[in-house]
Amino acid sequence: MIKLILLFFLLGSASGKVPNTPLKTYDLKERRNTLLSWGKLGRQSCPTLTSPTPPQVQHPPLTAKDYGDLERYLTRGTMACMSPQGLNQCLKLKEWLENQMIPQLFLPDPKSWGKHGWYLSEERRLPISIHVSKLLSLMAIALWTIEPLSPLTSDKKISFKKWFLHRLKIYEPPLSGSDYEFKDDQQSIKISKKAHNIWISHSKALASVSLAFQDHSLISSWKSQWNSTLGHTRADGSLPIESRRGARALWYSQQALSDLTLIYWIAKQFQLDLFQLFPQTKKAYFQAVDFVLSTLIDQNKIKSYASANFEPGPDSDPSLQDFSSLQGRITWLLAFSHLWPKNPLNRKITQLKLDRSSCKVDHKASGLPCREKVISAKIIFQKMESYIFPLHPGCFLLTKKQAQWLYALP
Repeated sequence: MIKLILLFFLLGSASGKVPNTPLKTYDLKERRNTLLSWGKLGRQSCPTLTSPTPPQVQHPPLTAKDYGDLERYLTRGTMACMSPQGLNQCLKLKEWLENQMIPQLFLPDPKSWGKHGWYLSEERRLPISIHVSKLLSLMAIALWTIEPLSPLTSDKKISFKKWFLHRLKIYEPPLSGSDYEFKDDQQSIKISKKAHNIWISHSKALASVSLAFQDHSLISSWKSQWNSTLGHTRADGSLPIESRRGARALWYSQQALSDLTLIYWIAKQFQLDLFQLFPQTKKAYFQAVDFVLSTLIDQNKIKSYASANFEPGPDSDPSLQDFSSLQGRITWLLAFSHLWPKNPLNRKITQLKLDRSSCKVDHKASGLPCREKVISAKIIFQKMESYIFPLHPGCFLLTKKQAQWLYALP
């Protein structure tokens, strides 16, 4: 009988089924105590930043400013929850979040959908699907962080989870039409639309909701995204869809890998190793990270792909990569170092330097300035506010040794 039970368990693991065992979730209380024990180093790693006034979010369409304000408010509030000095700020964030869980918020406005149904507005052409996915991911991570300090009631947990899932269903990216078909070296390649970063962002949001409400049942809805994207990487590690996107080829490649890295981390909290579940993706993931690191050093690495100028966003000139917002997009590399501290790519990360003289003029005042000066990635890491990777590495992930390296403190 024991042999039969053991065989059943092994077969279930091999088939990729998630064992129905209690979650061994990341211990937030232990992490807070760890940061406290580090003294000045802990305060430097996870500073309590003044949170902006809570944004007043009305019925969509949201503006680009609304979106930026929400990112900043949620990120800073979540950071405050990891600090003893930030308790009041954390509780205010919880109150704000509870006030957002109303039926009218983040629902489609037919006037703004129209012909381009998944765009926020014709004026800015911001894809509403990916932006709502990012916000919902940040909100779910915030609730997860607050829970040990001020738990939700059982009724609120049920209603809030429904609120998240309803919106993720409504804003699910479109799959209409045929798959992407590109030519690489005169050979046609066909790629599923699910490999696109919009789907990765959607899956990241679902994974964040799984974590916030400790729900095993949602795992099947997001774990396959890992394989859907990494199963299509080229031999050199480039992502075929994102690397073709003109001046934002590097931008979107980083965004995709940032979201995939968070999905991997969340899967670990459910005792699920995506490398074991999809063995062919292990090499592909590390090659993809290596490709992005090499492109950050030398933009020519991606130039031949970017020249296709496929869905480039607001940039029409693919000759130079857009480095604006790089400060918020590079912090996932610290999460990579946390997950794989012995990987040889970490040497590239710690020694990474960026030549800003070769980047485009910024679209945003808060972006990485384009000047004739080489800047160490370490300086960017020190100023991070982790927007697209919702777990601020200094607050949630860095080991003491990594924090000492980053801030040069004992």
